[in-house]
Order: sequence, then structure tokens, then C-alpha cells
Amino acid sequence: MKEIGSTKVFLINQALMPTVNQQDLEMLGSELEQKTEEYKQIAQQNAKLSDQLKNLSKIPTLQELLDIKNEFKSKIKEIENKLLQYEDKNYKMATAEETLLVENEYQNMMNICKKRKNIYHEAIGSLLSESDLTIQQFEKIVGNFRD
Repeated sequence: MKEIGSTKVFLINQALMPTVNQQDLEMLGSELEQKTEEYKQIAQQNAKLSDQLKNLSKIPTLQELLDIKNEFKSKIKEIENKLLQYEDKNYKMATAEETLLVENEYQNMMNICKKRKNIYHEAIGSLLSESDLTIQQFEKIVGNFRD
């Protein structure tokens, strides 16, 4: 027993303790290495199984697959109905020339619209040049909104 300040510490004489056999110590060391290796292998298997579980949890259930199948069936029916409308003898598809004519007419109208829009902006811009209002503020007050 030793006294350190007011604390008493009891020490054991280690010379009186039995010594460990060297073979037992080596056996325990090799057993520790084996257990460590087993732990690493089990941890790797666990990681693989966790990945498999994640992948399996992403797979839809049977009921979800049946629902998806029914959705696709209804979409197929809708598309088939549309095809029947197109196959109707009263329905006439536009020819390439007619389509081109309509596209050209559309482009002409868009060009006219752009020209008129530019004229509008120039006119409003010149009217507002003397005021502190911007075109957007003016349109908000007047009620004109751009498209």
C-alpha cells in the first residue's frame, strides 16, 4: 500500500502472480487474427447483402406491377381509339403542300405581329421619353400586358 497525499493506493506484487505460458499467448494471438479475418469477411458479406436489399426494395411489388400494367392497358386503348379515328374514312390527312401553306401563312402572320409590336414599342417609347415611366410601368397602368 502506498499513500499519495490523502489517497491510499493498494498495489499488488506482480511477482507473486502466475506467468502466462508463451504457447497460450501465441495461441490467443493466432485466434485473435482468425477472428479478425472472420469479422472482415462477415462485414463484406453484410455490405453485399445490404446492397442487395437496397436493390430489392426498389423493385415494385406485385400489386404495383399490376397497377402499372392496368395503366398501360388503358393508355393502349386510348391510342387505339385515336388510331381508329385516323382510320375513319371521313377523316382526311393534310397533304404536304397544305401543311407547307399553313406553316408559311403562320410565319407571315408572326412577322406581321412582330412588326406591329415593334411599331407599338416605338410609339409608346417616344410618348414616354419625356416621362419617368418605363414601358412595363405604363402597360401596367393602362392594362396592356405583353404576351
